[in-house]
Amino acid sequence: MINVQQSLITTALGLLFSGAVIVSKQPSLISVGGLVVGGGVVVRKQTKINQQLEDIQNNVYQQQLTIQKTLIELNDKLENQDKELKTQYTRSRLAVSAIQDIQKQLKINSAATVAQKQQLDEFKQKALQLPFVPAIEEYQPVTRVYLDGSNLFHTLEELKIKLDYQAFKLHLAGNSEKTVFKYYIGVHEKISNKQQQFIDYLKRVGYQVIKSPIVSRNDGTFKTMGDDIRLATDMLEETQKGDKVIVVSNDGDFIPALEKIKTKGAEVTIVANNKKLNPQLRKIGDHFISLNQIKEQVTQNQNID
Repeated sequence: MINVQQSLITTALGLLFSGAVIVSKQPSLISVGGLVVGGGVVVRKQTKINQQLEDIQNNVYQQQLTIQKTLIELNDKLENQDKELKTQYTRSRLAVSAIQDIQKQLKINSAATVAQKQQLDEFKQKALQLPFVPAIEEYQPVTRVYLDGSNLFHTLEELKIKLDYQAFKLHLAGNSEKTVFKYYIGVHEKISNKQQQFIDYLKRVGYQVIKSPIVSRNDGTFKTMGDDIRLATDMLEETQKGDKVIVVSNDGDFIPALEKIKTKGAEVTIVANNKKLNPQLRKIGDHFISLNQIKEQVTQNQNID
């Protein structure tokens, strides 16, 4: 190491002092540019050069450290960027895979949609070929009131009741939401003005009027033909399960029809004069209403004009 330093020093001196030559074998004397310089001056120069060399070495070393640190930092950044690129690549692959799965599912769904549409079209075609069937609505029970007009007319005369048919209708309907009132009446071939006014009045207050012909007997009396049969037939044909059937009559001829109606699940009420009521008719009814008992509620001064 000392030999190297001496070589460096010699070289440096050669550069600093052009033409320097050793003129004496004595180590303390040197000829520089024709001048003899003492050994102490040479030593000081050598020390300065050594310091400069050391500074240069330190600078080089610091630069090497800086470069090495920079290289390490760059390498770390490159590694991080590489990791990020790999992560992004992995994410891209996953995204592409997910997109491909979605595309496959869309194709499957599209095929299924086409198949369903075809099935729907086939169903529509078949449905168009089927006969129309109206929707079945839930049946709402009806209160059906059948008035035997001829029988009621004589009963009212016997009881001396002037019936208000509108009040009578409201009383019998009660809380029922659906009601049908049918009044069966006999008419002469030529209807009188008074009877026509009565019929018109019944219609105004909500009664259906069913007419039957009145014919004369051999003894000079009159009889209504077919009114009882029409009343019984209408009851049998119209009454359904859950209905309430109210018959205004004393006539026992309606017993067979009422027995069949009860087998349908209908509720039967008889409205009549209790003094002349057929016992069997009263027995077959689920309820009985006496005209005597309700006359105050249904008797008023009526105006049928």
